[in-house]
Amino acid sequence: MSGLGSRRTWDAGARPRISFGFSIMLYSIPPLRMARLRFELRPRTTLNLAPESRGEVLYGAFGTILRRVACDPACPGAGSCTHRQDCAYAQIFEPASPAGARFGANDARKAFLFRPPLDADPLYGPHRPFIFELRLFGEAIHAWSVFVDTFRRLDGSSLVSVLSLDWKGTSAHILFQDGQPTDAQPQILSFDSLMSQPANGGRARIQFDTPMLLKDRGAVQREPALPALVRRLRDRISMLSLMWEGKEWQADYRAIGELAGDAVMNVESGGWSVHGRHSTRTRRTMPVEGFCGTVSYDRVHPELWPLLRIGQEIHAGQHVVWGNGRYRLFEL
Repeated sequence: MSGLGSRRTWDAGARPRISFGFSIMLYSIPPLRMARLRFELRPRTTLNLAPESRGEVLYGAFGTILRRVACDPACPGAGSCTHRQDCAYAQIFEPASPAGARFGANDARKAFLFRPPLDADPLYGPHRPFIFELRLFGEAIHAWSVFVDTFRRLDGSSLVSVLSLDWKGTSAHILFQDGQPTDAQPQILSFDSLMSQPANGGRARIQFDTPMLLKDRGAVQREPALPALVRRLRDRISMLSLMWEGKEWQADYRAIGELAGDAVMNVESGGWSVHGRHSTRTRRTMPVEGFCGTVSYDRVHPELWPLLRIGQEIHAGQHVVWGNGRYRLFEL
């Protein structure tokens, strides 16, 4: 945060507050790093992928191939594997950490998510490649070649290229091309630029592009109230930072949750969305649910804007690895 005179101050309750020049913030820049990778797959025959299932298909294909490549067929599973510290499947696809208990979770949050295209046309093939983005967090960035190698092995498709993207979504490095990896490395992004932007006004509109399933204080939120969204973003940043960076995010957790309490929500369009997902591992069909649509919020506190900007990049709620919980933030 060059040029903004960042300094730590203290209020009467001895809670840490961080100044970034334009306001007194309740949280510091997250120690979390991110990389954006753009994959281009070219199916050899026509492939039908509905918009709501694309992320689930990518996730399932990645997990199936990675386990086949990385695991001993006799392995009883990542939970009881005696070699999990050396197993790419266990470390990436079924990570575990005792630190997760601090957030009510025994397993660490996965440090990746897929962002498939959202267009309505479901058909991909030799003349229309399937292009998606993979986002990696923290130490998982260094495992990027595992993802590339896994998708190279995908039956029925050819991996055309993998590009590392900058914040603007333009190509920064070519990681894979012409059937071969290059010598380049992913560009690593930090969230300091999102923190340093001026605070916006008190009204916001959020377009929830994929199902947003929020659970707050034990209850499912049928509409995405701002306090629930803010608390889930707060916890997601905290967990990813702790488990994949090994660092505490300096923040006043209680105050962050309370700041959104005065916001007034207005659902402009959309509603509850449900579709079925069939799991090849459990052989069961389960509902995938969440809110999709547009919501406006009045009385948004200035200190929440950086947090909401970060949420656009890391998603929030349930099933984020499939690309759920994806939204776009606008100032009104």
